[in-house]
Amino acid sequence: MFKIYKKNKKGFTLIELLVVVAIIGLLSSIVLTSLQGARSRGRDAKRTEDMSQLQIAIELYASDHNGDYPLCGTLDTSPTACSTEGSYTALTNLNIKPYIASISSDPINTKGQYGYYYARGWKPSPCPSTPTVPICMTGSKRNYIIGTRLENSSSPTYSGWGNGNLNFLRGGE
Repeated sequence: MFKIYKKNKKGFTLIELLVVVAIIGLLSSIVLTSLQGARSRGRDAKRTEDMSQLQIAIELYASDHNGDYPLCGTLDTSPTACSTEGSYTALTNLNIKPYIASISSDPINTKGQYGYYYARGWKPSPCPSTPTVPICMTGSKRNYIIGTRLENSSSPTYSGWGNGNLNFLRGGE
């Protein structure tokens, strides 16, 4: 005789699957967006720590050299400015090897955007003649500045060393 077939409802419809995929896609985009902020804050933390370690090594060098800060080389004629990127002498030539094992490079190190910078003969405060510029050239062996660019900073930017976005400057006066 006649057989009656029942529809087997084990499974999901196409619409249900598409809705679930859309929800997963939306949630993943939200998570990835929030992770980007965490990544940039992590890179800024590394930059700040690298600058602190560099500053400690420079200060230790000066304490062993009558208060004079290092040049970017071992000779008296060595350059007074160096960086991890650009056309300057490499920051790894900074004569502070006994005080720091190695000089890190920026986590991104994109030319013209990020990098670490050092200059002897400058101080991290304005000159009386140029109060709007955050640094002042002194020419002294007893002043220096180090700088980098932070991604998440409300500090004003400074245009120097061929980088128009520096906003983290430290140094010795």
